[in-house]
Formats: sequence, C-alpha cells, structure tokens
Amino acid sequence: MKFPTVRSYSPGHLASAHTFYILSKGNNSGKPGFQPWRSSFEVICASQEEHNFYYWLTNILFYAQ
Repeated sequence: MKFPTVRSYSPGHLASAHTFYILSKGNNSGKPGFQPWRSSFEVICASQEEHNFYYWLTNILFYAQ
C-alpha cells in the first residue's frame, strides 16, 4: 500500500475512479465525501482497496474529534 496523492480540488479537473474529497474550510473541515466541495482537497488513490482504507480512516478521524 502506498500513500495517496493529495491536491487542491479544481472544478475543471476530471476525477479518477478512486478519488474522494476532504473539506478544507469551515466547521466541518476534515469531513470526507464522494462529491467535491468548492474548498476541498482531492485524494487520489491507486486502487479501490486503498480508496476504501483511506476514506474510512479519514471518516473515523473526523467523527472522533
């Protein structure tokens, strides 16, 4: 398993199949989601297994705060 690529979301960019988004501003910053927000980070994983692992890790850390 390798680390995913994290970059700022831009509206004109086409997302790959193994991508999820993390909200970067506001009261819900750190919240993961499958649809992009205007101010979010784009997390691109190499496989579906890595996508599931990092999405749920981010989700657990968000709700643990």
